[in-house]
Amino acid sequence: MDTRRGLPRLTIMAFDLGQCLVALSPADTTGANYACDYADIGGIMMPMRRRVYGYDDEKHKIPEPLLVAIDFHTVSFT
Repeated sequence: MDTRRGLPRLTIMAFDLGQCLVALSPADTTGANYACDYADIGGIMMPMRRRVYGYDDEKHKIPEPLLVAIDFHTVSFT
């Protein structure tokens, strides 16, 4: 956390795995954020499915337990 503002630190690494963008969290946490199934919403590409998994010291995904699962079904911008 950025203690000055109570905000999370920025992602330290992001890479593309074909259909998913994966972002690894800073060194003090171990979550890999998978953003998948992008849809064009009013000209903005939005990931409709997000998953967060833990990862080990070698940056390999630990499939269980799934830490976060978010599925968007209907999205609009006004």
